[in-house]
Amino acid sequence: MASGIDEMVNQRFLSEKERMATKMDIMELKGDISHVKLRMKQAFHTQLKLIILIMTGFSLLIVSLLSVLLKSL
Repeated sequence: MASGIDEMVNQRFLSEKERMATKMDIMELKGDISHVKLRMKQAFHTQLKLIILIMTGFSLLIVSLLSVLLKSL
């Protein structure tokens, strides 16, 4: 009888331990997902800044070329 109770207690402990491990794994995955989302957002902002800089550079180049062409006419 006592061994049956010990076995039930051990089984309950193992299932509780597995459940807690699963909860911890889920929380870790949620943390990883939020980290990936943050990195994606930062990468998007970096790319957006780069595109703005490139467009600004091209517009300055075009304006300077047009001003040189207009002065030569």
